[in-house]
Amino acid sequence: MPDARFHAFAQAAEAIAATSKRTEKTDRAVDYLAPLADDDLRRAARYLAGRLFPLYDQRTVRIGHAALLTALAAAAGAEREALQARLVALGDPGDVAAEALAGTDASPLTLAAFEGWLADLATVRGTKQRTERLAAMLGGLGAVEAKYAVKLLAGDLRIGFKEGGVEAALAQMAAVPLNRVRRVNMLTGDLGEAALLARHGRLGEARMRLFHPIQFMLATAAEDDAEVARQMPGRFVVEDKFDGIRAQAHVGPDDGDPDRHGVVHGGTRVALFSRTLDAITPSFPDLVAPLAEAGRHAPSGLVLDGEIVPVGDEGIRPFQALQRRLGRKRVPAALLEEVPVAFVAFDVLFADGAVLLDAPYTTRRTPLERLPASPHVRVSDAQTMDDTDGLDAAFEAARARGNEGLMVKAPASTYRPGRRGRDWLKIKRALATLDVVVTAVEVGSGKRR
Repeated sequence: MPDARFHAFAQAAEAIAATSKRTEKTDRAVDYLAPLADDDLRRAARYLAGRLFPLYDQRTVRIGHAALLTALAAAAGAEREALQARLVALGDPGDVAAEALAGTDASPLTLAAFEGWLADLATVRGTKQRTERLAAMLGGLGAVEAKYAVKLLAGDLRIGFKEGGVEAALAQMAAVPLNRVRRVNMLTGDLGEAALLARHGRLGEARMRLFHPIQFMLATAAEDDAEVARQMPGRFVVEDKFDGIRAQAHVGPDDGDPDRHGVVHGGTRVALFSRTLDAITPSFPDLVAPLAEAGRHAPSGLVLDGEIVPVGDEGIRPFQALQRRLGRKRVPAALLEEVPVAFVAFDVLFADGAVLLDAPYTTRRTPLERLPASPHVRVSDAQTMDDTDGLDAAFEAARARGNEGLMVKAPASTYRPGRRGRDWLKIKRALATLDVVVTAVEVGSGKRR
């Protein structure tokens, strides 16, 4: 009978961490995942990737490193200052937990019970109450279980086996191509769902689910015009490279699920995600209504790739103006008025009920250019060139508009999430560089101390 205990998950994570070979890591993951029942497979796949909830789920347990140490000190009967010193030495709160609870026996906690505990913790208000719940849970765990429970709560297992590794294990387990599992995970925003569809031969049934971040396609820096000519020997498209923050906008009808990311405006849900796949909608409340209006032209939903830039009467403002708005959960009305922003869309990933990732760039421009122009939602201008003769003039014009440089794109290029290829090139002028030597290091504070 498959072992559904959290202890078995922790042992599997230990075994994966113990080898440096990717193939062996995959084999050990398959050995653990394959015998699990469906519901436990769904949970374990997420946890091995270091995720507590699916990507589309906005719930969070809101447990920071300070609360983790406080709870661990209570569970282990240790001094918090001593645990803090060990964290500085070891660098990982999970390792500190294993050390503090060394010698404790394994618990009967199951994956299902752990999932329920996470769901309950996500509803608890107040740091004190959450810390008390965490201390009670850690106090009943064995050392290896506490190690990986804390690692999960901290957001990273650190076993050299992230989401891509779990996708590879699921593909091997189901004897299907890796790219099929990867695509389904991207469409659904849930590695657990992808695991079940792969196991039961139903990957083809996956459908696009909005309101979860999709990895961004990345560009490769071009050294000079000659490199552009080598990479793009025929016709290519040129756009401005904006100096803001890369963002992805999901717009679609609200289904009433309170756990979805985003904000509802007039029956339309809008969610914004950063390049690091973080939800950033609360930082830009002034973009919600304009994006909702743009989404009405795609009733079945819309996913835009673009850049959030600060704007003013003279056009796009320097990035420094935008920095004052970053990282805020609530933006004061005075700051919204002082630093207005616009979402400049330059690609479409989903529109009119169709996933457009495999469509060529020129095809993806069609729904993009149908979007209504507004001060807060704009569409990037694109011009086609047959050679590099006009690049210098285009670069200077982009700089004069307050932008960073140029993007050069192959007209036939598909959208490849998470990939940095030669179909997109970025042109920036190099700044002067410095050769430096580290002469001192100071232990900092916060998550990365």
